[in-house]
Amino acid sequence: MGSRLGDRVGRMSRLYAVMVCVCAFGLFQAASAQTQPLLQITSPADGTVVSPGRTVTVGAASVTPPNAASWSDSDVTVSSGGQTSAQPLLKIVSPAGLEVVHPGDEVRVVVTAVRGKRPDQVGLIVQFPLQLLTPSPLRTPPYEFTVKVPSKVDKAGLYSVGGAGAAGRTFVVARDAISLDVEPSAPVVKMLVDLDEITFAHRGEQMPILVTASFADHTVMTITNSTEITYKSLDPRVATVSSEGVVTAVGDGPAGHTEILVQFENKTVTVEISLRNLERQGPA
Repeated sequence: MGSRLGDRVGRMSRLYAVMVCVCAFGLFQAASAQTQPLLQITSPADGTVVSPGRTVTVGAASVTPPNAASWSDSDVTVSSGGQTSAQPLLKIVSPAGLEVVHPGDEVRVVVTAVRGKRPDQVGLIVQFPLQLLTPSPLRTPPYEFTVKVPSKVDKAGLYSVGGAGAAGRTFVVARDAISLDVEPSAPVVKMLVDLDEITFAHRGEQMPILVTASFADHTVMTITNSTEITYKSLDPRVATVSSEGVVTAVGDGPAGHTEILVQFENKTVTVEISLRNLERQGPA
């Protein structure tokens, strides 16, 4: 459980690092009147859906935003003079790490400056559908924000929250984004998978499982990426399943079929896995 959750938090942090490069330009447009060429991501389009194992090409074009002579991310600051610094200026100090929340909850997020001069302004970048209730950015400490989890959330799982600021002509991003783990607030009543049976024809072929559940408070939520859900293959020689519910055909195995067990709280459902005329697809 700990390793799986750690992997998900790591992926969310990397997602935040990409997301913040686009969001921060709009967040602090008034930070500086200087104009320096920077880069803007041009492809893929926002919201592009990809499958595990797929290679994605990211394109960027030079732009001239009206607001920055340098840029900082979680690892390095590159200024127009070519100097670099590996130390961030900002850090999220509360919550201290992963926090489990439920629809309708409000979370206090505190950002602090850990080195250098006080930032001119500090803001928060939250992943949809989280809502930032505090006007942003703030120009004087304490940099305290309130993030609200909507009363209706379609998907359980990890959502990223990160801090960003401006100090003179330099953008600064908090070293580590935090994750809010949005989970259902009521006991599960019924759980369903979109596929009762999956048939593979090629080794290496993959198919994701979509899991939805209804709860005692009459809400319905997709729980495929919940940190509380588990997936298990009864015969990994036939097929494996990832922590995100992606099933991969491996080989025939003794019987040529197996089951994937999906468990959430006290509910368990099975997905039948069959392999017919299995052919090799790519490296074994």
